Amino acid sequence: MKKKKNKIKKMKNKNKRKKNKKNKQEKNTNKKNKKRKKNKNKKNKKAEKVLLFSPDTNMTALLLEAKDLEARVIILSASEDEAAAVYKAARQLNMTGSGYVWLVGEREMTGKALSEAPDGLLGLQLINGKNESAHITDAVAVVAQSLQELFEKENITEPPRGCVGNTNIWRTGPLFKRVLMSSKYPDGLTGRIEFNDDGDRRFATYSILNYQQKPGRLVQVGVFNGSQVVMNPQRKIIWPGGETEKPVGYQMSTKLKVNNSNKKEWNGMMGELLGGLADMIVAPLTINNERAQYIEFSKPFKYQGLTILVKKEIPRSTLDSFMQPFQSTLWLLVGLSVHVVAVMLYLLDRFR
Repeated sequence: MKKKKNKIKKMKNKNKRKKNKKNKQEKNTNKKNKKRKKNKNKKNKKAEKVLLFSPDTNMTALLLEAKDLEARVIILSASEDEAAAVYKAARQLNMTGSGYVWLVGEREMTGKALSEAPDGLLGLQLINGKNESAHITDAVAVVAQSLQELFEKENITEPPRGCVGNTNIWRTGPLFKRVLMSSKYPDGLTGRIEFNDDGDRRFATYSILNYQQKPGRLVQVGVFNGSQVVMNPQRKIIWPGGETEKPVGYQMSTKLKVNNSNKKEWNGMMGELLGGLADMIVAPLTINNERAQYIEFSKPFKYQGLTILVKKEIPRSTLDSFMQPFQSTLWLLVGLSVHVVAVMLYLLDRFR
């Protein structure tokens, strides 16, 4: 009996372990699904509008257009002089205060641009980006390593001599490009060197800089290594307007339209179908001639016997009920026309 009890206890313990494993797996899958949803939401974020400008553009009018969009996060890509002009115009339009966020690159926070930059500006700067000798050393090392791999694996054909007026193609060129893009150089002076399918550098490390007017300089508040952001807990970000707390954003619907023109546009399900956002409508949609001009209807998949009940009025019979089909003015005209016709017939018969 004791042996049987021990066996039963062991079976129960095994079942409990299996249940615990299943619960852990379900929790892990739920966590992964939540993370995927968050990542999808992050990837689905798009710019409300892209405004292009040149040195001759009126920056005030351009920023007024951005202000009308109710956009509060502004990503700027411009030269040093253009960035300075944008910052001046934005300050005049009160677009550098609290509630706004300015995100820029390296050029937009150097020299003249930095002297006009608003308080709380955030930007990325490549670590060792200005160290030209380190970049040249790493470039030569990567090319040498790729050539060595190419010599060991393939027979390299002789490249054409000279570029001017020479239309010959180096047959080993495409292969050398593939080897160069797949090369890995972990011990570079500028950090780990790898390339993606487009030839851009992977794992490049950037400093996250915050312009703070009180110290009057750029303060490093974190590091971005290409896939992960590591913030410095000892240094707080100063946001535009001198705020220390992160601005609260509001998600606004972009499907609402205000159409002041006389042009008619389809909305709802018809608008989504004609705009290419939907392939088919399966709904109780009324078939009429106006819709049939733009889309094809199938045969109804369900008939609904809807009826309207209206109270029946009791007819009242009076002496003038025969006059109800026509209005009183029409009856007067009928009587007048009868008399006119009678007079005309009398005159024709009397004087012929």
